[in-house]
Amino acid sequence: MRTTLEGGGDTAMHWGRLSADFEFDGSWRDIYVLDAALPDWSKVWNCLFDLNPRPALNSADYSGPMPKSFDWAGQLAGGRAHLGVAFGKITFNCHFFDESQIEFDLDPRFVNSLAEAEDIARFMTLLGEATGKAVISTWENCQDAVIARYDPVSTEVTWLPVVGPSAKLPSSE
Repeated sequence: MRTTLEGGGDTAMHWGRLSADFEFDGSWRDIYVLDAALPDWSKVWNCLFDLNPRPALNSADYSGPMPKSFDWAGQLAGGRAHLGVAFGKITFNCHFFDESQIEFDLDPRFVNSLAEAEDIARFMTLLGEATGKAVISTWENCQDAVIARYDPVSTEVTWLPVVGPSAKLPSSE
C-alpha cells in the first residue's frame, strides 16, 4: 500500500499535516465505498470475515462474531444492526443504514499518530480492493469534505489538504 499527500510527497514525514483532520470536535469521521450496491456488501462482508479478530455483529436477534453467510442482509436495513471492526488500534463501526451505502465511522480520538492514519489507509485499501471501487474518508456526514481517497486504478490512498466540514458549508452572506 502506498499513501501520498495530494500535490506529491510521502505521508511519513507529514503527521503534523494529517493530525489536523483528527482533532476531536465532537464528530466522528466516516469512510464510504463510493457507488456501492448490494453485491458490494457481500464482497466487503467476505473480506472482513477473514480478519483476526473477527468483527463483532450485534442486532436484535444476534450478538457475537460475524457469521460467514451474508444471506440475511435484508434484515440490516435501517441501522438496526452494528458491526464493530477492530483494525489496528482503531474500531470501525458499520450501522447498515442503506444497502446502497457502505459506510463505516471511527472516533478521531483514537487517531494519534501516523500509525493510526496508516491503519485508516490500510482499511480503505482493504475495502477498495474487495469492491474495486473508490473509497473516501470524510468528516462526519460531509461527503464533500474528503480527508483521504483510495483510487482503485492506482491502488493508492491520497491524503487531501485539510479542509474540515466548515470549508464546504455555504456562506450565510
